[in-house]
Amino acid sequence: MTSPPTGTPVADPLTSSPLGARLARRLRLQVLSGELPPHSHLVESRLAEQHGVSRGPVRDALKELEHEGLAYPARQGYRVATITRRDVDEIFSIRHMIERTAVESGLIADADWLPLEDAAGRMREAAARGEQAAFAEADLQFHRTVLQIGGGKRSQAVWNLFEPTLAALFTLNPQPGENLVRSAEDHASLPAMLRAGDETWRSWLHCHLEGARLRFLETMPVPVPEGDLP
Repeated sequence: MTSPPTGTPVADPLTSSPLGARLARRLRLQVLSGELPPHSHLVESRLAEQHGVSRGPVRDALKELEHEGLAYPARQGYRVATITRRDVDEIFSIRHMIERTAVESGLIADADWLPLEDAAGRMREAAARGEQAAFAEADLQFHRTVLQIGGGKRSQAVWNLFEPTLAALFTLNPQPGENLVRSAEDHASLPAMLRAGDETWRSWLHCHLEGARLRFLETMPVPVPEGDLP
């Protein structure tokens, strides 16, 4: 279990558009790191003053967190939701379903898997440079590409709901540097299997996402309770 990160900025004004999305990203990191503990009160006026923005972007950010299941409406604002093991299991179960379905659909349609190979190539390049942030973005792009190639609009909408949370977790819990190259090569094996018609892609996907789920639980900065809490 890693320690919660320190020094997350909370007082700098947000200067780039869209402000609501930038503020949501900042609050998401604070929620997932434990800097904002479960049931913390999120009040529009207080957050607007704290972050140097108007209430509009704060309202947009809180709606985004509610949509992602990281906050829930409460009297005079919102409160931080508790993330449970059941939530984690559900996220990865749905991820497995939509990615598996996307690959199956792509195979039926005889899809071009070149964009997936390109995404794996970007992972290799970032791993070779030891650039964690670039690697995380390339990793997300790889899985996003699976959905873009074979997924329908509903599957892509589900992925879009989860991606901001996954991106925040990459930021909070980056893979150890020595694992980057190995992970890049592991991802590159998927398009190779698909081009070769190798059915073992199914077990690859299952093992890959199960490993990610376990890593998520083991490296969460705050303990993940077993129960089903708000």
